[in-house]
Amino acid sequence: MSLEEFHNFAKKKNIKFDVITFFEVLEHQDRPMEFLQMVKELLKDGEYIAGSVPNRERLFVKIDWKYFHGDYPPHHFLIFSQTALYRTFKLAGFKNIEIIKLDFPKEALPSYLEKKLFGNIDKLKIWLKSKAVENHRIAISLAVEDMNKFSCSNFVLILKIFKKLRNIILYSFALPYWSKLKENGIHLYFQAVNHEK
Repeated sequence: MSLEEFHNFAKKKNIKFDVITFFEVLEHQDRPMEFLQMVKELLKDGEYIAGSVPNRERLFVKIDWKYFHGDYPPHHFLIFSQTALYRTFKLAGFKNIEIIKLDFPKEALPSYLEKKLFGNIDKLKIWLKSKAVENHRIAISLAVEDMNKFSCSNFVLILKIFKKLRNIILYSFALPYWSKLKENGIHLYFQAVNHEK
């Protein structure tokens, strides 16, 4: 069922929920207020919603916008800051709204610094992985750490060593960013309470 079909079904059956979660969903809605109204109507009074959205104020957001197109339509119709997300829930009638900004994950720094310093070298990395596993399609989605599942060649060991060296070198460029990691994480997490009265 679509959400609209389920919403109609639940209204006919008088089904209401204690908690409704939607992680990485709200940014995909082309009619967010209608979506939130349906969620409210499916939620018992005084009960909770919880979920997450991408943080438009995250560290390295410009790199994401340059190399990844997930924040643009047709993938995402909306991008939220902490303030915009809070105001959206307030306008929709939720109370006790809590927006949580997490720290940017330290383990993600090498990938972002690589793109910042060298541009997008993903095609080269995929080509190298496809030489090791002898399958381009698998190489696209496979992390270097998981390549032993598909190949036991010495080339896999070399790629793992290269990745560790890359991380060590790139972490040396990370010093200016350490103070910016706090509350500049990739996602905003939220919870709020439905108050009909």
